[in-house]
Amino acid sequence: MTMTKTEAKNLLKRDFIPGGKNVSSDELKQLEFRRTTENEVFQCCVQTGRDVQSGPGYCGDIAEFVAFFDDGRMVAMCGKRGHTPPYKC
Repeated sequence: MTMTKTEAKNLLKRDFIPGGKNVSSDELKQLEFRRTTENEVFQCCVQTGRDVQSGPGYCGDIAEFVAFFDDGRMVAMCGKRGHTPPYKC
């Protein structure tokens, strides 16, 4: 079954915690981002804050940009509120 971005947006009613390690700004600059297709559903993994008790908070909106590392890791960004790939990526 395939889920569209529109269907996925209706499911975003929970906290999002991405897996994997943090990506440095130098690593981001070396990635090639592209726009996601209608059938690719990823969540924005940009950290939006940090709570003393809960830890970091993440955006979690449906991503419009995605990039992949050679080892299979990926970075996704929603394109809203400055959550965009670095210039020239």
